Amino acid sequence: MLSPKKILPFQQLSTRSRKNVDKNNIEIQVCLYVFDIIYINDQSLLKTPFCDRRKRLAENMKEVENKLKFAEHLDTDSFDEIQEFLAQSVKIGCEGLMVKTLDTNSTYEPSRRSFKWLKLKKDYIDNGLGDSFDLVPIGAMFGTGKRGGLYGSYILATYNPDMERYETFCKLGTGFSDEDLTNFHKFFADHLLKEPLAEYKTNLPGVDVWFEPCVVWEVKGADIQVSPVHTAAIGLVDANKGLGLRFPRLIKVREDKGPTDSTEPSQIVDAYQSQAAIQNTKENMFDDDEDLY
Repeated sequence: MLSPKKILPFQQLSTRSRKNVDKNNIEIQVCLYVFDIIYINDQSLLKTPFCDRRKRLAENMKEVENKLKFAEHLDTDSFDEIQEFLAQSVKIGCEGLMVKTLDTNSTYEPSRRSFKWLKLKKDYIDNGLGDSFDLVPIGAMFGTGKRGGLYGSYILATYNPDMERYETFCKLGTGFSDEDLTNFHKFFADHLLKEPLAEYKTNLPGVDVWFEPCVVWEVKGADIQVSPVHTAAIGLVDANKGLGLRFPRLIKVREDKGPTDSTEPSQIVDAYQSQAAIQNTKENMFDDDEDLY
């Protein structure tokens, strides 16, 4: 069993049962990491600077081993120090950092985007998942709002030369310019299918249209995880599940490659196994069998 105090991939944590759970049967324990407080004792702290909110948090909460901890933080205005702290967080399996203003202009504004806090994810740096993948669009979902009348997201697949089939690896909805969305919609109009091909191995619900395999896109993402819905490399890491790419974004169209030249499942497995979080898990998977989170 995995050792305690290890940050596990989200996909592994999401398998925990949510209803009618016998605590004696819980295999994965979780720990709550607290980092901010916005309301206490009938008092709103929304207009309180973050440095003061954090002080109130420390005064009113107490760490409990393996149950509740204060999130690690770094106070700095150095870009190099932030980059190093991000690299450290990625190494232990975190998604990235939340960067917040500390004193000036540091009130809390719920449900509003601002520069008072920013997500800094591991796919923004080279020592996250550095690999890119050449994948084939085989289907799409219609967009809404600004993307109404166009395709809002695409289903991308890898070609498995041993099985002579396409296996889904991710649903892509970012990295497109407005021009891309329009041009791709026009391009695929000549490649529509009435139903998925027999060589498409897919478990995905809600796909609106299917395409012939006709183009290759280069894509990058945050990390690769075992997926109950995607079929890429199914049977190579898990007997019944494939691998899926999280937070994918389009890099470019690969004009120099055809669909059967796309990234192979074995290459995806290599990338999955080389991830920092997976390496950390492997190094400790035969440690003691205490609770973990």
